Amino acid sequence: MNHLAHLLLAGSDEGLIAGAFLGDYIKGRLTQDMPGHVVRGIRLHRAIDAFTDSHRLPLESRQRFENRFRRFGSIMTDVIYDHFLAANWHEWHPDHLQQFSDRTFETLFQQREHFPEPAIKSCQRMFEHNSLVNYQDPEFIGRSLRYLSTRLSRENPLDEGFLQFIKQQEQLLADFRKFFPELISYTEHWKQQNT
Repeated sequence: MNHLAHLLLAGSDEGLIAGAFLGDYIKGRLTQDMPGHVVRGIRLHRAIDAFTDSHRLPLESRQRFENRFRRFGSIMTDVIYDHFLAANWHEWHPDHLQQFSDRTFETLFQQREHFPEPAIKSCQRMFEHNSLVNYQDPEFIGRSLRYLSTRLSRENPLDEGFLQFIKQQEQLLADFRKFFPELISYTEHWKQQNT
């Protein structure tokens, strides 16, 4: 899952929100110099990623792409699932997506003393581009995939990934609608077991 899903699943807990964002920037062993509430959030982020990566529905989504995209299917699926989440936001959260985004970035900026420099820059860029809200626009998928294609060190076809989304949109949406309630259930169980 990508940023929007992780931040939604974090709920209202500030540590979980910070960790939901930092999970993409903090790799390896978690050190003791980081506050416990943020460490818990990073662990939740990792648990969500592990659950998603091993679940049959996201795997089926990745297999819908043409062969040359398969190695990058998890990146594409993460971005596309966030689009479906944003485009159908009212089904998953009572607040307007803009309100959720404003509140989330306020929390992230309050926690930024715990962020490495690349995470601070990314958070600022996402805030300035209103990225969480812009996920509602299908064209944002294309822009995101083009951006991500430049971030990878090896050659990749991500800049052409938007056409894969267009071709498979209905099936991918069906996968997402079946998968996301299971992910919510898993996340709630994880939170109860890891207080």
